[in-house]
Amino acid sequence: MDRNQAYKQINQMVNMDIKYLAGFIDGEGWIGIARTKDIMAGGVPRYFPECRITNTALEILEKIRDMYGVGTHLRKVKKNKGSKEMYQLKFYGSALRKLLDDLKPHIIIKAEQLKKVTEIMNTMTFGRRKLSQEILEKREKLYHDCRYLNTPNYVPTEANFPI
Repeated sequence: MDRNQAYKQINQMVNMDIKYLAGFIDGEGWIGIARTKDIMAGGVPRYFPECRITNTALEILEKIRDMYGVGTHLRKVKKNKGSKEMYQLKFYGSALRKLLDDLKPHIIIKAEQLKKVTEIMNTMTFGRRKLSQEILEKREKLYHDCRYLNTPNYVPTEANFPI
């Protein structure tokens, strides 16, 4: 794509359609759950639902960020020698919930990941509270399910498509 075509595409996206965004995320995005250990709480796992879009078109990512505002983070990512500059837009918190609600009727390839991330978000609480073993196990299962869904081994079938 030459520069003029890229600018034409960006200008068309000023009024970006949510269906286009769903397709863009299906192709260029990642919907999943990150996990870390909370040292302050004795090594209890903490889970972070996220959506990330990585692309070379900074202008497109800026337009998407502007649609959702607070709860997004746009940064330059490391690139391989000789490759184009890459950027990553990350959604979390209320912006992630709004994004997932908007995408739900239109997402195809990452529909199962969207369901798992929405499910873990429904178990979230504010602050550091002791969680029941049942909630911890549910979160761990959702984390592993998402990890599998985001591997090259997982191939969506027609049965997975919400159409």
